[in-house]
Amino acid sequence: AHGGIDVGVPGSLTAQLISPIGGKFVLGSQPNKPDGTPVGFGPQYPQIHATWNGRSIIVFMGHTNAIAPGLVDGAIVKAGDYVATQGTEGKSDGPHLHLDVRYQEGGTWYYLDVNRWLNSLPIPDNAYRT
Repeated sequence: AHGGIDVGVPGSLTAQLISPIGGKFVLGSQPNKPDGTPVGFGPQYPQIHATWNGRSIIVFMGHTNAIAPGLVDGAIVKAGDYVATQGTEGKSDGPHLHLDVRYQEGGTWYYLDVNRWLNSLPIPDNAYRT
């Protein structure tokens, strides 16, 4: 299952991706499928570990091209902070961001509806940078 959304600026490998929520930045590696093969989101798999509505969540950002200069694993980011650039890493048909949000309950991970989740968040002041 795809479990997220794909969004992007066609042809752009320099589009800045901002964090949709404040939390801890984690530079994770891409997960594997049950058979051990990579899921295809690229070798770097930026994550934001946060709390939303009293629940621990992880925001996953796939296919990123580069991490924002100076951003390090474990850094605290705010909503609207530049965290990475859009890319084509992994299995990709062109520049875009794969975004999914997950929460854990009873030892099992579940996907949130990303569009509904994004619509529930305040819009950062710099979300419309061009």
